[in-house]
Amino acid sequence: SSELATISKKLASLIASQEQQKIENQVALFVSADEWQTVKLLANKGLASFPASPALLEAKQNAEAILDAEKSLSAYQRRPERLSDNNVRNLALKDIARAGSHAEKSAKLRAQISSLEQVIDNINQPRSVTITSDNDTYIKVLGVGLVGEVKTKTIQLKPGTYRIEGSREGYRSTIQEIVVSPSDTNLSVHVVCTEKV
Repeated sequence: SSELATISKKLASLIASQEQQKIENQVALFVSADEWQTVKLLANKGLASFPASPALLEAKQNAEAILDAEKSLSAYQRRPERLSDNNVRNLALKDIARAGSHAEKSAKLRAQISSLEQVIDNINQPRSVTITSDNDTYIKVLGVGLVGEVKTKTIQLKPGTYRIEGSREGYRSTIQEIVVSPSDTNLSVHVVCTEKV
C-alpha cells in the first residue's frame, strides 16, 4: 500500500505538472497574440493553482504593466487638447518613457506610443490667429509680444489661452481673452478701443 501511495503521489504530481504546462502554454499563446487582458486573466487563474510558476508570475507582471501603460496613454488620447498645457505634456512624456520599457513585448503598445507622440507634435504646432483693428489701437499679446497698430495682421500662436490688450491715447484700454485650440484653423479676433475717457 505504501507503493500504491507513492504511485498515486507521482501520478498526481504528473497530472499537476501537465495541467501547469497546459496553462503556461495557453498564456504563452495569448502573449504572442498581444492579448494582455486575457494573459492577465489566465495567469491569475493559473497562479491560484500553481503559485510558484515563474512563467505565470512573469506573464502576470508584464500584463499588468502593459495594461497600466495602455490605460494611462489612452487618457491623453481621449482629451488631446489637454496636451497643449506644459505640465500635462510633461506628464505624458514621462508616461511615454515608462511605457517604452514594455513596448518590445507589445506591438499594440508601440503603436499607441507612436500615435500619442504624433498627437503631441501636432498639438504644439502654432496656429494662425488673425487680429483686426482700426489702425489706431495699439495691440499687444500679453506675455508674448507686440502686434502694433494694424488694420489686420496674422500671427502664429501655439494652442493655449492668451490675453490681447488694445490701448489708445484718450480711450479706455480693452483686454480680450482668446483660447487657441488645437482644432482651430483660422481664428480671428477684433480688438478696438471705443470708450473715451
